[in-house]
Amino acid sequence: MKSHTESPQRMDPFPEDGSLGPTLSTPPKRKKRALVLGVLLLAALLAGGTYYSARLNEPPTPKVWTGSFAPQIRSSYQGKSLLVMDLKQRETLVACNESLEVLPASIARLFVIDYALTLAQPEDELTARPQALELMKKGSSTAELTEGTYELQDLLAALLIPSGNDAAYVLADQLGMRMLGNVPSAQERVDAFMKGLAVHMKKRGYTHTHFQDPSGFDSKAVTTSSDVCAVTLRLCQNPLIQELIRKPEQILRRGDGGHQRMKNTNAFLDRSSKYFNPRVRGVKTGSLKKNFNIIVLYETANRDYLVLNFGSPSDARRYEDLIPLLKALDERDAVKHHPKPRGLRGRAEGLQGSARGLFSLGVFWLCSFGPTENPQCAKV
Repeated sequence: MKSHTESPQRMDPFPEDGSLGPTLSTPPKRKKRALVLGVLLLAALLAGGTYYSARLNEPPTPKVWTGSFAPQIRSSYQGKSLLVMDLKQRETLVACNESLEVLPASIARLFVIDYALTLAQPEDELTARPQALELMKKGSSTAELTEGTYELQDLLAALLIPSGNDAAYVLADQLGMRMLGNVPSAQERVDAFMKGLAVHMKKRGYTHTHFQDPSGFDSKAVTTSSDVCAVTLRLCQNPLIQELIRKPEQILRRGDGGHQRMKNTNAFLDRSSKYFNPRVRGVKTGSLKKNFNIIVLYETANRDYLVLNFGSPSDARRYEDLIPLLKALDERDAVKHHPKPRGLRGRAEGLQGSARGLFSLGVFWLCSFGPTENPQCAKV
């Protein structure tokens, strides 16, 4: 008796009904999952395109100007916020969006320095630990600090001259340790310092300034020209800060015993730069996310001015935005110190001029029509 075994049914790769056949079919759940993923991907692409399109077509920040000084600069100014103060009179000459919240970048360190000087003396020694140096974010500016001991004034120089982020973390780490004790975590120490800084800024009245990173490398940070003006005025009363902000460069003794030359990031102080201006005295630059900021202490022949500029669209533009303004300050100073005579002095000078004119007219008449031996004629 023959045994009959059924041979497996062969599947037709090209069925008559035109379907793809059972071997190529996709389970319903997989089809649904693929459809959902496709819809989500398409939505993400559309949302991203809309966002970047909006950013590219984002209208410029409306400019609200106050003060009548230098109206000629308004049409060419490309920054977001500007403030100019006559330090002798403590008078704001002109301002643009002085209360607008702007990105401070490393200018936030001015608030850090203001707080640090309440916690330590310039000669106090602070240790640069590797844990603190490792907190520095990739791509940020550095003073190239090494492990070792620095005085507070060395760290302040590293913050202000080459704009070193590493100095900010070392400072916050060491002063945060004074609050927490010998806690090994650098991040915990920095966090403690930043909490103390927030309280300090509130007490000082810097109520529109908020940031979470001592270096200012914080894309969510905000400040205003008014707040920065206030802290700068306070710091410029400190002789050490006055000295540091003026320096185009300085030699720093590193923690490992070596030395290095630190160069100021302010092109107004650089003799090799086309923007060099001998009347500029610091104060600080900062940039982040295509926002370029600069603070300038400007000295004319008879007056000092504080100029704050935030949000210029490029490194070059932050200087070019200020060049016509600085020229206008020079002209203002010249006019204020060579005015036309006024009051009693002006009237007296006018009478003297009239008397001289009448005397000359009399001499002319005598020489023309009077006796030739008149002694005044020999002097004409």
